[in-house]
Amino acid sequence: MKIILTDYPKAKHIEANYRGVETEELVKIKDRMFHCMMMCEFIEAGGYIIRYDSNGVEAELKWRRNE
Repeated sequence: MKIILTDYPKAKHIEANYRGVETEELVKIKDRMFHCMMMCEFIEAGGYIIRYDSNGVEAELKWRRNE
């Protein structure tokens, strides 16, 4: 007997809001992407899969240094 769940909630993909992430967390994400040579990273949180783009992380960290 197989049970097939058809109404299983699927995670929603969204772009990261870099302004809402602490600087230390952005630096950790940047370091993880650099070591893997990845252009983006996906983090699952609360039913969402958040996409962090390396260019977006770099731009946000640069903006925060200039503030």
